[in-house]
Amino acid sequence: MREADQAAMATQRYKLDPVHSSIEFAVTYAMNSIVKGRFTDFNGSIALDPDAPEESSTTVEIRAGSITTDAEPRDQHLRGDDFFDVANHATLAFESTDIEVVEAHRWQINGNLTIIGVTKPVTLDAHFYGIVDDARGSARAGFVAEVDLTRSNWGLTWNAKQPDGVLVSDRVRVSLYISAVPDDSEQPDNDTSEDDRPDTTELS
Repeated sequence: MREADQAAMATQRYKLDPVHSSIEFAVTYAMNSIVKGRFTDFNGSIALDPDAPEESSTTVEIRAGSITTDAEPRDQHLRGDDFFDVANHATLAFESTDIEVVEAHRWQINGNLTIIGVTKPVTLDAHFYGIVDDARGSARAGFVAEVDLTRSNWGLTWNAKQPDGVLVSDRVRVSLYISAVPDDSEQPDNDTSEDDRPDTTELS
């Protein structure tokens, strides 16, 4: 058997569980305070081989319009063309390119992040919390990943002058708290019912 085939057999497909996951961010505001926010609408998939993380991969898609900081006027500003321009760029996307093992359960996930149509490479510092069975007996994989972004790299340059600097920091800390469950829709269905089998009855 080829190595690629063996890797495919060892890899399990998972999907993000949005009810038990969150994608959050924090940014310095007015030089001396922190504003936090989150995205509430997202999905993603993980091809996971815990024994060979370098064979794993992930993709995440976020609805830009789901951004919230619990302040509606500010959220409307963030959704407008000064920031995420959701009317023209409905989604943010991340797609991994490779994974490096730093130490047991700690990985660096390299990939491409697309915001308002601009794609740049980023590296997520990820911690894998393993796979456990939840109360219903379903397997569940847990991760935490963080990355510091320079928002101006994606063209998010809006700001306002303050006496001692600017209103919004160029640096944004993004944190992903991920719970993922097996994606049964991606698993092969080898069950062929009698009704689905081809009719091989010989016509007389």
